Amino acid sequence: MGPWTKTHIGDRAVDFWNLKAGQGTVKFAGFLSEAEGAVFSGFESLQQHIDYGARGEDQIAMNEMLDVRAWNIGEDIWMVDYTTSLNSPLENGILLDAYRYGGGIGFRATETWHKDNCTVLTSDGKTRIDADGSYARWCLVEGESDVEEGRSGILFMSHPSNRMHPEPMRVWPIDSNGGRGDMYFEFVPIRHDDWKLDPKKTYTLKYRMIIFDGKLDAETAEKYWNSFASVPKAELK
Repeated sequence: MGPWTKTHIGDRAVDFWNLKAGQGTVKFAGFLSEAEGAVFSGFESLQQHIDYGARGEDQIAMNEMLDVRAWNIGEDIWMVDYTTSLNSPLENGILLDAYRYGGGIGFRATETWHKDNCTVLTSDGKTRIDADGSYARWCLVEGESDVEEGRSGILFMSHPSNRMHPEPMRVWPIDSNGGRGDMYFEFVPIRHDDWKLDPKKTYTLKYRMIIFDGKLDAETAEKYWNSFASVPKAELK
């Protein structure tokens, strides 16, 4: 889950990320299921976005169900599917305001990654210099590591069924954090446009990550994304 920082319930602003504001929070409500086996391991969990500003008692503004599954698909390569489903029990739903952070999937890299030893490449050929605010099917984030190959990384993929696909991104500027250029990446479905969640309707976002040691090129990244995006069709004969 990425941070839902700017939202509105009616005409009232609610920030579920910055706790100092005292407007809301996110509560872990429990595991719905857990799986562990030879093929994959994973879990389903429920998170509740709590609105502190409601009249009377605090209220649940959004329910979020996370479905996370992980596979080891080769030597030093792991695949993780991350699916988030949102719904609002509120009578009039909730508005997720357009903002540079919000929802999707986010990644704050290790403190050892900075502008001189980590890179970004998107499906549209954008790099760390110009990826922020642009749209992509996938984004490849790599950096220096202590493995034998000297580098490790994550390929983030957005599913075609997601809102605003190809999906807009937040990538920290190369001079962020006092010029260090620390690395942060996020797929942000509300980067450029508000998103209204109507009451009692479920909205789903699907992502896949390929986590690897070494390097990954654009051609291989595109093959991984095509595999993720393609839905096998069953034919009756």
